[in-house]
Amino acid sequence: MIRLTDTLRFAANSLAGFRVRSILMIIAMAIGVGAVVVLTALGEGARRYVVNQFSSLGTNLIIVFPGRTETGGNLPGMMVGRSPRDLTLDDAVALLRSRHVTRIAPLNIGSAYLSRGRLNREAPVLGTTHEFREVRGLEMSQGKFLPPADPTQAQSICVIGQTLSRELFGGESPVGEWLRIGDRRFRVIGVLGAKGRSLGFDTDELAIIPVASAQQLFNQPSLFRILVETRHRDSLGAAQDEIRRILKERHEGDEDVTVVTQDAVLDTFDRILRTLTLAVGGIAAISLGVAGILTMNVMLVAVSQRTSEIGLLKALGASGANIRNLFFAEAALLSALGAVAGSGGGARVGRCRRRRHGSPDRRRLQPDARQARRETGSGRRAGKTLGQRQTMKLLDFLRMGLGSLVAHTMRSGLSALGIAVGIAAVILLTSIGEGINRFVIAEFSQFGTNIITVHPGKTKTRGASVGIFASDRPLTINDAVALGRLPSVLYSVPAVQGTAEVNAAGRSRRVTVYGVGADFPAAFSINVASGQFLPNDDPEQARAFVALGSKVRNEIFGDTNPLGHRIEIGGSRYRVIGVMESKGQILGVDLDDTVYIPAGRALELFNREGLMEINVVYAPGANVDTIVEGIHKTMLARHGREDFTITPQQEMMDVLSSVLDVLTFAVGALGGISLLVGGVGILTIMTISVTERTNEIGLLRALGAKRTQILSLFLGEAILLSAIGGLLGLALGIGIAQFLTLAAPALPVDTPLGFVVLAETVAITIGLAAGVFPATRAARLDPVDALRTE
Repeated sequence: MIRLTDTLRFAANSLAGFRVRSILMIIAMAIGVGAVVVLTALGEGARRYVVNQFSSLGTNLIIVFPGRTETGGNLPGMMVGRSPRDLTLDDAVALLRSRHVTRIAPLNIGSAYLSRGRLNREAPVLGTTHEFREVRGLEMSQGKFLPPADPTQAQSICVIGQTLSRELFGGESPVGEWLRIGDRRFRVIGVLGAKGRSLGFDTDELAIIPVASAQQLFNQPSLFRILVETRHRDSLGAAQDEIRRILKERHEGDEDVTVVTQDAVLDTFDRILRTLTLAVGGIAAISLGVAGILTMNVMLVAVSQRTSEIGLLKALGASGANIRNLFFAEAALLSALGAVAGSGGGARVGRCRRRRHGSPDRRRLQPDARQARRETGSGRRAGKTLGQRQTMKLLDFLRMGLGSLVAHTMRSGLSALGIAVGIAAVILLTSIGEGINRFVIAEFSQFGTNIITVHPGKTKTRGASVGIFASDRPLTINDAVALGRLPSVLYSVPAVQGTAEVNAAGRSRRVTVYGVGADFPAAFSINVASGQFLPNDDPEQARAFVALGSKVRNEIFGDTNPLGHRIEIGGSRYRVIGVMESKGQILGVDLDDTVYIPAGRALELFNREGLMEINVVYAPGANVDTIVEGIHKTMLARHGREDFTITPQQEMMDVLSSVLDVLTFAVGALGGISLLVGGVGILTIMTISVTERTNEIGLLRALGAKRTQILSLFLGEAILLSAIGGLLGLALGIGIAQFLTLAAPALPVDTPLGFVVLAETVAITIGLAAGVFPATRAARLDPVDALRTE
């Protein structure tokens, strides 16, 4: 009876007897485990960072948004347009009637120029009350925060961040000094403590003013959101119900707000980040599968090499189960050592000194009798070839390489399978990435690439324009009219977007409302199915006409012809004059679930002073730089300063394409980790092959083969092995990609020919790199010593 300790000691001794092979297998497993550990650690770290960022705001926090959450899950009142019913300061104050609410912090946000003397810069401006400091846990470095006061009363005071203090006041204390925000003067009463970025928002570049002052500055009566803090975490549910009830009473029975808890937002982010962590870890785990194939391959080689040892153990009374347990223990020990090395850092593996143990088979590795005859015969045939030609030709290399691989079919097949899995992973992942890349670019391109978009607010170096919320100088319809007069400009389309409730024929539903100009269909290649689109009226006095998206038409009017009917949008009556053709979803936005009204009417509906953007379409073939320069000069002349952002569609697509290319490369690189493990597998098998074929190498050298020829022979075998594996991987990866295309047509998958060629080239390169060490070792063998192993 062999005890467990005997089995483990026997396995350890066997591994120590084949050090090179064992170390290479440990390295392969360590790479796989290390990749999984590092990537999952990064994902988990990102998840915990986001969780901590949200948790720092408090766990008993409720957020109230204007507008009701749609089935798509977006919060329309948060970013795009405004709800037709404002969320007001009086609404915020009314929430304090709830016995579960301890404090409220109404918020308005926009961007404005801050100036002091000759120094000026654009910065985000937050309108709020003194409770915001407690809700967000802000610290002060100088002065004080906004004092308690009636939130409906505007005051000319402000608190600024560290960066603004340094850039506008230098080394001087700003407390008590005056600065201009937009067209108004504010006295600085405090400076925030340095906090840096929190959830993507840099408080060091923030100016905070009373919420009523922000509403006047931005001419924006509706609040961006309301932060509500409850007395206890246990009262969150009851507080949500009371908030909905209070606001529903104030809004004439309409539930036109969205109320979410901090925990709900946190849970959403937590689920998303956990899924991403599992996905990234799963991709890296492919390399563990390759390492498992390598372990199986090497253990099969060990069984063939140790046939006499196995026979001796069975003769001494070992059962079949004992033999299985012995090899199981060796495989498990190798995997465990690799896992420890990978999780602890592969750098330590090379410095570890392993104690040398005795092995039942201390001789130099020897092939069995049949193997020796086979290898000797192969060497003699090669010697005959050499004797006839004295030099090896490419055909000789291929014939000898294939002969060696065929002689070890199982070993060669498993080694090629390791490379095949890696190539298949790379091809599949890059195909999905490239498919998404092309899908997104195609979605943008269907509107044409000769579009230039003008946004309010100047884009900062962080790459985002806060002018979409509010700007101290908004874009106007007259700006759009002026841009339409520029040379080579075909259309200039103003745009406003929001949500509103549509009522007609006894039915009602909330939809997306686009306020646009008459040229919208021509500019964006959207056709009218019946009737007509909005007429080219005076922008300031446009008639109350509406064009319906196909889904809205079907759900409101059914089989009835809607043309000429009256509908109510956000409390105002419009006459239906057209129905648009079905366009479907574009980048997650359902264009059929919309209605189109004149931009001027939309500004009134959403109580906005300015447009969200102006889309300028220029003639194909016109010089885009000239058009951009013309837009810039026109807007600068009309606004007096550069408080706008000009973005050509092509530029946006180039940036988007570059980002998607990086993501595709990153995902492919993660899959490429398994290729590295496959390369270690080839290195291991080729090292074993050199040891087994020492006598053959000696015979070839004795018959006149040069070292470079021996080197080329083993390099050729490694390359051939990896090339075959690469072809198998290409077939497997492309096959899975095509299956995904058939099984999930919505998933964009594309495999460019360039990726196929590159993947096969990478496979061959890995084989070449993996074969260098064993081929060099074979070439350096002394012929006499090599022949003595016969």
